[in-house]
Amino acid sequence: MIALGEAVLTTGNAVSAAKLALPMFITAGLGMIAVIALWTLYFSLSDKLVDEQAAETSDPLRVARLAVNTRFSSSPASSSSP
Repeated sequence: MIALGEAVLTTGNAVSAAKLALPMFITAGLGMIAVIALWTLYFSLSDKLVDEQAAETSDPLRVARLAVNTRFSSSPASSSSP
């Protein structure tokens, strides 16, 4: 989530420092679309995908464990050592 915020700030800084031209607007727009797509995937679509997979599998407990492990292994808190 922090990386998404950093992407927005970096894009804003780059746009403010660049000359106003069509390629700059296209690049900035594509950057914002990418951030929005990642935000949507992270906060809404991933739960639906896990639910669909759990409904289709013969071992829903395994799917739940994989989902939890993936969620925690990709979070910044899990990378810290005890």
